[in-house]
Amino acid sequence: MTQQSLRTDVLKSVDAAQNAVADGLANGLDAVRAEAGELKAMAAQGASDAVDIVAKGINSAEREADIILDAAKQQGAALQKLLTEELRVHPLRSLGIAAAIGLAAGYLTRR
Repeated sequence: MTQQSLRTDVLKSVDAAQNAVADGLANGLDAVRAEAGELKAMAAQGASDAVDIVAKGINSAEREADIILDAAKQQGAALQKLLTEELRVHPLRSLGIAAAIGLAAGYLTRR
């Protein structure tokens, strides 16, 4: 073998190696891009699921708050009715209780 043919063989080998490395990098890059796309889709789905869960929790809390508010309104109405009835039935006792509370409040605020 001559030196020229040896040099040609080495150059061909180097070119083949460069092409193989370039192909390997391109394939690896394609695989990374595909994996990144899959991860992006999974992240988007996870975020969507989280938003759905939070929205359901908020709706549930809103319904529970409405139920509690309705119960409080009913209890307030019942208490108002009870106080009105008590004032009608025992007006002097109610006046005495109010006077005692006023005296106690005045005494406490003076000190």
